[in-house]
Amino acid sequence: MRFPIFRDQGLYRVGGTNLVYEIEISISDFTGKGIIYCFGVIPNDLSQNEINIQVYEN
Repeated sequence: MRFPIFRDQGLYRVGGTNLVYEIEISISDFTGKGIIYCFGVIPNDLSQNEINIQVYEN
């Protein structure tokens, strides 16, 4: 297993109510186990909306 490296993240509004949380990672040449913890701050008026999570490998 190769180690993931966190590159970027963003919480975006698509349309009026849809939210997309995007995470960009790279995969290193180092072997081992890797875990990436990510979080976002969501305004209260959007806290009940569904959030789509997309992970991109760079």
